[in-house]
Amino acid sequence: MVSSQWFFMLKNNDNGIAFHEVFTIHMAGKFVESVTPSSKFGGETAKVYLFKKKMGITYQHAVSFLLAHKYISLLPFLVLSLIFLVIASIRFYLPRVVYLSFSMLIFLFISLLILIYWIKVRFDSEDIMSDERNVLLIILNKLKNGIEFISRSANDVKKILSRSERGKLFAISFLVWILYPIKVYLVATALGFEVGLLISIIATYSAYLVSMLPVSPGGLGTFEGTIATVFMISELSFTEGMAIALLARSATFLFPLILSAICTTYLVKIDGLKIFSIGDPH
Repeated sequence: MVSSQWFFMLKNNDNGIAFHEVFTIHMAGKFVESVTPSSKFGGETAKVYLFKKKMGITYQHAVSFLLAHKYISLLPFLVLSLIFLVIASIRFYLPRVVYLSFSMLIFLFISLLILIYWIKVRFDSEDIMSDERNVLLIILNKLKNGIEFISRSANDVKKILSRSERGKLFAISFLVWILYPIKVYLVATALGFEVGLLISIIATYSAYLVSMLPVSPGGLGTFEGTIATVFMISELSFTEGMAIALLARSATFLFPLILSAICTTYLVKIDGLKIFSIGDPH
């Protein structure tokens, strides 16, 4: 479903690329995300690089598609997480790291806005522009160039999708995020544990929030530990909660890891693309 979102955006903008190529690149990005502690950042960077190489587009154009997809995919997750965190805070006691992870996402967003505003103000100042040897000026120039690049890409996002098209892709994203806790609930039921759907939802979204912190490859360890801890609310032991987490992880991490490794091997060996290239001057 996620690959279909990418394919819709790319095809909708007259870029000649087949669905299997989009799927393969998406899975290669998942592979980088799963085996490196860079988490989402590494996987999305790999996608930008691969789409640029495969389609012959500029980095700015590739980043535009990435920003559009991040907006489409993360906003439903944040909305759902906020709703169920509020419910959880009223009815249950969650580990502090869950609220910390959610707060960090909000903090990073606000920090980016402040940084953009600060750089704009500083660059409008004659004092900072008058000293070309100022080390701070060099750093600000780099930041300014990067932010201008992202800003241009963000403007391109508006041209990629219409309002009705965004609505369709939002619907897919909501479905994707809703299916995750349902899988966890089915795993718990299959193991014979009596847990409610609400606890499964809270445990799943809490685990994904914590796993987004770049602590381990693919959130390995933090994801399982969070699910096991939250399920203790349902009077399960930590070991029983860990059993649910490990079986769910096999469906959401290990199986996709094998598939993504196959796709990555295809790109590297057959398609000739370099995933871990360090020689690209850009």
